Amino acid sequence: MLRNNFGTAEEGEPPDRLYMLAQCMTDLSVNECKTCYDLSNHALAGCLPNTGGRALFDGCFIRAENYSFFDETFQDKDFKHCSDNAEFNQKFNQTPEKVFKKLVKLAEHNDGFAVAKDSSNGFNGFTVFAMANCWRSLDSSKCSSCVENAANRAISCLPSSEGRVLNSGCVLRYSDYYFGNNPRALEIKAKGKEREMAVFNQSSEFQNFKYSTLVKATECFDEAHKLGQGAYGEVFKGTLHDGREIAIKRLFITGKTQTQEVYNEIHIIRKAQHKNLVRFLGCCFTNISCFLIYEFLANRSLDLILFELRCLITSTQVWDHVQNNTISRIIDKSMKIEDIEEIKRVVQVGLLCTQELPELRPTMTSVIRMLIRRDLALPEPSKPPFLDIQPPQIQGMHTKTSTWLFFFIFTFFSLFYLFLCDPRTSEAGLYCGAAKPPPNSSFIPTFVAEMESLSELITKHHWGTHFFNSTTPMYGLAECYNDLSHTDCLLCYAASRTEIPRCLPSLSARIFLDGCFLRYDNYSFYSEASVPAVDSVVCGQEEAADAAVFKENVAEVIERVKRSAAENGGFGVGEVGGEVYALGQCWKTVDGDGCRECLEKGGEAVRGCGLKTEGKALNAGCYLRYSTRKFYNDEGEAEHEHGFTDRRGIIIAIVLGAVAFTMLSLFAAYAGYTKLVQIRKECSNLGLVSISISKYSGLSFKYETLEKATDYFNTSRKIGEGGGGTVFKGTLPNRKTVAVKRLFYNTRQWVDEFFNEVNLISGIQHKHLVKLLGCSIEGPESLLVYEYVPNRSLDQFLFDKNNDQFLNWKQRFDIIVGIAEGIAYLHEGSEVRIIHRDIKSSNVLLDENLSPKIADFGLARCFASDKSHLSTGIAGTLGYMAPEYLVQGQLTEKADVYSFGVLVLEIVSGMRNSTFKQADTDFDSLLHKVWKHYRSNELADVVDPCLRDHELPAKEVSSVLQIGLLCTQASVALRPSMAEVVLMLTANKESDIPIPNQPPFLNATTLEQASSIRSNSANSFVSNTLTKVQTSYTSSESSTMPSLDNMGHISTK
Repeated sequence: MLRNNFGTAEEGEPPDRLYMLAQCMTDLSVNECKTCYDLSNHALAGCLPNTGGRALFDGCFIRAENYSFFDETFQDKDFKHCSDNAEFNQKFNQTPEKVFKKLVKLAEHNDGFAVAKDSSNGFNGFTVFAMANCWRSLDSSKCSSCVENAANRAISCLPSSEGRVLNSGCVLRYSDYYFGNNPRALEIKAKGKEREMAVFNQSSEFQNFKYSTLVKATECFDEAHKLGQGAYGEVFKGTLHDGREIAIKRLFITGKTQTQEVYNEIHIIRKAQHKNLVRFLGCCFTNISCFLIYEFLANRSLDLILFELRCLITSTQVWDHVQNNTISRIIDKSMKIEDIEEIKRVVQVGLLCTQELPELRPTMTSVIRMLIRRDLALPEPSKPPFLDIQPPQIQGMHTKTSTWLFFFIFTFFSLFYLFLCDPRTSEAGLYCGAAKPPPNSSFIPTFVAEMESLSELITKHHWGTHFFNSTTPMYGLAECYNDLSHTDCLLCYAASRTEIPRCLPSLSARIFLDGCFLRYDNYSFYSEASVPAVDSVVCGQEEAADAAVFKENVAEVIERVKRSAAENGGFGVGEVGGEVYALGQCWKTVDGDGCRECLEKGGEAVRGCGLKTEGKALNAGCYLRYSTRKFYNDEGEAEHEHGFTDRRGIIIAIVLGAVAFTMLSLFAAYAGYTKLVQIRKECSNLGLVSISISKYSGLSFKYETLEKATDYFNTSRKIGEGGGGTVFKGTLPNRKTVAVKRLFYNTRQWVDEFFNEVNLISGIQHKHLVKLLGCSIEGPESLLVYEYVPNRSLDQFLFDKNNDQFLNWKQRFDIIVGIAEGIAYLHEGSEVRIIHRDIKSSNVLLDENLSPKIADFGLARCFASDKSHLSTGIAGTLGYMAPEYLVQGQLTEKADVYSFGVLVLEIVSGMRNSTFKQADTDFDSLLHKVWKHYRSNELADVVDPCLRDHELPAKEVSSVLQIGLLCTQASVALRPSMAEVVLMLTANKESDIPIPNQPPFLNATTLEQASSIRSNSANSFVSNTLTKVQTSYTSSESSTMPSLDNMGHISTK
């Protein structure tokens, strides 16, 4: 409706004709206008079924009537609202006629918009700000008349510090603080200027808070005042000027969905007043945020009291104790007998409330009665769901969290033992390369895998090389010096592995410790003897007393080491008169000539240390060291155990404390640095992506081009809408048809999701994935441009009764195979593993040949090769989400497999998995229905009735349904991979398809109870069990493969 922040519309025929007007204040940016319009449009709907209504926010206005009102200026029923602020009552004691006169003149000559202020002494040193805005349907004379009338009415608000007047043709507001936007900031992103919501309901029991008040109350939302954070915002503690403590819930509004959620919370909690409900005090709206103010509860949330420093028990343990009549074992033994009996009763009520079937759970009224009346007999609870579910694990992989935790603990105790055993772990030198890996590469997972591989080789052989072939290749070398014992070697490598990550994310690094060497690089360096640009020498601090003798001894010991190394496979030690000691070692990858060259250059380097009592040559192919103390182990002493003196014990204690402190400090610093990097990254996302996209001119579209292509996002061009945005059909200047996805992002979360989709699908190409053509990020909103798929989405072919286009079996089978191939490519075919997270029929588009293309990657996530699962916030579509994802939030590719299985059953049956009516069926869900018919060998009753009039390949239909059940098994390990699914679908070998186990949510006992309940309440309505997050799947019955063979041609009866 809005174009250039203003619009009028007329719909219908008299006497039911509807007239509407909407306008944003002139100082609002495009994004602010859209958000404000969504808010006001939703608010206006609250006036129904009245014949007219108005909604005014500080940023916009909307009105609807059953007559034409576009040229109205003012009338008797126009609205006025004056604030009640006692603090300023005595200070605003003079009439601000001057500032209102300015508004009248400015509005007449400034297209109906004016801002004015006055700071004269008449206001006792206070500045008064005022703004007026006429609707664009008025001419200048009517605008002037409207503003003048509004000014006269506003004067009656004095001495209140703030007043608003809403006339039929204009709005006027004044205040003691500036509430508008800088006119120079028009048409750019909002910068946080106040945009407070105006609620003109004098009977309201809550107040409107100023943004400035909330800022002061929370000290600019300081982290010290933060009480908690969730998926929708943050909660801060605030203290008002009168000493009252409040809780401020800070939300972000990014579109119509969020607007409705905020309004629902406000309107619901306003009407809900109870001693056990948090009291709602008021609200405040800004340009991208809204604040809900509640009473502050000092003891915070219940979980902090229950679970902090307490032992936890699982629901499985509780159920086992109930079954064995041993519930008293988990109750505090100090409690009285009567207390224990009451606790047992409470536990039983809790189990009744957590039963799998909703029909078996009591109402809350019944729960209260059970808790209060001890004489009331309680029914026996059935087994709760989720008792058998296990977290998803994939063999050979480790989670990032557990890897880092293990890494930290292993490092700490390694260093503890290190100082006890003296394995020579002092750092001699660290070199980090300048080159960095490309963005979005798999470098870090590759590094971790490389270090693991070298660790195994060190354990077995005391040295090793490893090559990791990936998008960023990595060569690694680790070697302990020959005089080190096995234990010392392991500890030295552990120390080097701990320190070398300081170079990340450099593509190359090398570290020399006094007992070992570690290096990685992106090229094969194994035969290198010397690299002058990198080779270095480290000299000690102390000097020898007898200069002439010392220099001769150093030269002699170096020559002995060189000869010894040449005769002993690259390793040699030596000493001269017990005064100077030396060690030299060449890496085992360097040949004899290279070793001699390396030690020769190393000897020249350390001789440059002059009179220093210590010198170390750190070359690409070897290590050479001399010292006035003996630092190496003699042959046969490697495993010798040394005694400890008191002095050494003191040193160990000091060093150990220092190590612990250092490790904790580094860990804290790393966490802080990671957070800082993340914040900087989020703040610079727009700029970085602009630079990235500018490299590929074909990916970048001008906002104006897409705006014209969609006829300024005309609703007639809209072809779809979801939680992530709206999709429009567009025609580019070259007559190419595209699909334009329009997103609004005003928060970090929305920015992340936009860039997530761009980064993921810009690098993948597959015939069954929708192709991303480009994007636009330079306009007032973000836009994604895709190839246009003419036949829209699969759900419209399957479930839309108005769609007369019929999908035969061959078409459905081809669609199933195509979807499977697309998902398999995401999981295993591209450079990075991608989990879609939202596989469903509405996200599968069909082209002109009815070939499927998977769309909507807004929820997709990259999956690193060193992880078994991702722990994420739950997002997706109920009914398609795997049980382990719903219960534990742990995401693997098998979650997509589960969604695919549900989709397969929908395609074959022609039924949605969302809801089932009990009056028509005995099944809770599509899964329940297919499983029961599979067990009874009656799969023909599952097939879409539209297909039964056509001859079908019975074995193929049966196999596809069986594959669908395989994909929806409760156990993650039992579900096939998508590559295996593709093979099953295309191999035509029935014997290769395993027998599926019972899907989740179908516990036999609860199904029997449900059938009994349904016989007594046939007219009730049951939601699909998939939306209930249930996981009882403990069937141990043997299965046989049901087939359609005995039915031959499937037809309707």
